[in-house]
Amino acid sequence: MGLITGVDWFDVTLVPVGPDIKLIHQLKKTAFYAGGAVGHSFPLENMELENINVLDTKGGPFVNAHLGYMLSTGRKINFYVAVGYRYQSFSFIREDFFLSEVERKITYNRFSARIGVKLF
Repeated sequence: MGLITGVDWFDVTLVPVGPDIKLIHQLKKTAFYAGGAVGHSFPLENMELENINVLDTKGGPFVNAHLGYMLSTGRKINFYVAVGYRYQSFSFIREDFFLSEVERKITYNRFSARIGVKLF
């Protein structure tokens, strides 16, 4: 179990934070694993839309499931490669000509490819 964080670039830049769990099937110097993460993403900036005034941008939940492969070098350094599915949503509030404010929710369903290094 660990912590997942990073930077996601969508229409707005988000920082996801949450627990990451891996189930590992260890071989000699390699391993296959399945993992998942859930958490919340926080916006680093407000959404920008041409000719529309965005008042606020709110983060939202994310869910990630992946299958991967790990290679160990034998010196407490491991390399990871994984593919999977990722769900992410966030919302923003904008001014509207007829209404005072409108909240819009944006949802992404996407394929993900991840690489990583464990140093200790």
